[in-house]
Amino acid sequence: MSASPVWFGPADRPLFGILHVPDSGTARAGVVLCSPFGREDLYVYATYRALAARLEELGLAVLRFDYDGTGDSAGRHDDPDRVAAWAASTRSAFDLMRGAGPAMVAGVGMRMGGTMAALEAAARPLDALVLWDPCTSGRTFLREQQALQSVTLGPAGTGDGSVLTPGFLYDAETAAGIKALDLRATSGALATHVLCLTRADRARDAGLFARLEGAGEVEHASAAAQAELLNVDGQVAAVPEAAVFHIAAWLSTLAPAERAPVDAEPFLLPGPAAVVARDAGSRPVVERPVRIGDASLFGIVTEPEGTATPTTVVCFNTGRSRRIGPSRLWVELARQWAADGLRTVRVDMSGLGDSGVHPGQERGVVYPLEAPVDVTAVARAVAPDDPSEVVFVGLCSGAFHAVEGGALLGARGVVAINPVLSIRPIASAPPDAGAEAPPPPAAAHRRGVALRRALRALAARRVVGRAIGMLPDGARGVLDRLAGRPSPAAALSYVVERGSDVLVVAGPEEADQLRRGSAETLGHLSHTGRFRFEVIDDLDHAMYGRHDPERVGELLYHHVRDRFAPQGAPAPTRPPARAQAGPPTSGDDENLLAR
Repeated sequence: MSASPVWFGPADRPLFGILHVPDSGTARAGVVLCSPFGREDLYVYATYRALAARLEELGLAVLRFDYDGTGDSAGRHDDPDRVAAWAASTRSAFDLMRGAGPAMVAGVGMRMGGTMAALEAAARPLDALVLWDPCTSGRTFLREQQALQSVTLGPAGTGDGSVLTPGFLYDAETAAGIKALDLRATSGALATHVLCLTRADRARDAGLFARLEGAGEVEHASAAAQAELLNVDGQVAAVPEAAVFHIAAWLSTLAPAERAPVDAEPFLLPGPAAVVARDAGSRPVVERPVRIGDASLFGIVTEPEGTATPTTVVCFNTGRSRRIGPSRLWVELARQWAADGLRTVRVDMSGLGDSGVHPGQERGVVYPLEAPVDVTAVARAVAPDDPSEVVFVGLCSGAFHAVEGGALLGARGVVAINPVLSIRPIASAPPDAGAEAPPPPAAAHRRGVALRRALRALAARRVVGRAIGMLPDGARGVLDRLAGRPSPAAALSYVVERGSDVLVVAGPEEADQLRRGSAETLGHLSHTGRFRFEVIDDLDHAMYGRHDPERVGELLYHHVRDRFAPQGAPAPTRPPARAQAGPPTSGDDENLLAR
């Protein structure tokens, strides 16, 4: 798969995308994929990547992109005029594909992405349009997301016109704009050919079917495995392969046999880098995509134009989500830290997001055994003279990788949010520079297998589990060791002993797991001056709570800035991502990691 990162759209608000073009540089058609909104975008990213790869194999060019203020694009989620900006982003993507050369231009949109694609097509009909489990209206979408919020995280009411959904808060203006989106308010043709995939487990949407009459030559089909994709916690969401192949085959059948050259130049703005913000002194904050190591890890480097501190902050992706962090927090923090003189790279681990894989590696594994190779490769790329000159940041699985990075390299800093450190032993020896994958951490698996299984089976029983929970801290620690569970405190102790400055932020359940059998050890670590343990009483594990991104973001911003930014760096007068962006004024595009 030849996927090229691109910046396009307005020079003062650059949009980020991934452009897929067959190796021949020609294509039978051009397809624009319009993403869902909010949490659903996180879950669908891998599916869109798989669809783009399949379409490319069939000779079609594909553009995946982030709307203004979402993903890796410039701007913020809470900037004004969000809905108008998202519509303009969609229009810009289709205009570029129309001008790139393919004779046929098609759109694919899932959920609210289908709504956005259809609204654009209503203004300028396409050759083909795929509506994949579309939302007939924005009001319906928000109502469903509020219900999900209430069921999984508690009350979704705000009382001020804003709408709270899992991981994303839409302010009153944006919520009103989303509610105003309605396919039924449009008329006329949408495309020459329309494919509409709807869920068999939901009632027939009469309004949608009525609107599609006269929209073009319409074919209806089932949106297979949609529940498995969207109605889970994101850790086990599976790519709906049947739907992917159905859509790809449908578009390929419609595409002409003849190929046309694809002109990618209009997608590239001034070059591979773009100014996405400016600091309080109007100095540009520049972002550029990078590929790292043998597995072609994908990352986005954010840095101030000019000189940055030698220390680089590395933010790992969370779970199966791409590199943007919970509620896009890594993107906004990276731009704030760049305004303070810190370079940041947010990166996808191998097999996840837009990264490649090691030989024999399976895609979609959240805790890959290849992680030590990935972590070491990133550190050596961003700090070749001293790979320890990094600060690793992560949530959940990303926090595990951050701690492991500290153990491997003696990193300057480690920031771990809700880490689960009992998944497997933390690697503590850097892999060989040329290693394709580290030796598996098998020691715990070779000893006492029968005993561990028996203890875990007992602990899984409700009564026995409660009894274990009532044991003294030290006794529970002994049981954990007998069961072969890695000690979180031991891993954290090792990282601190190696000289890392460690911040752990945890909710109540995660804090209890970290303290289990190790409260005394954690107390000793706090006295070293290099360990900080912050417990937030109602912090959701995935940070989907209403105030979670704000509270954790503020804590992380100041912690990293105060310890690792250049001394005397001026505090920005406003979040730099809100500032005017624009093209870079200078810079060496050949060296993407260090100036």
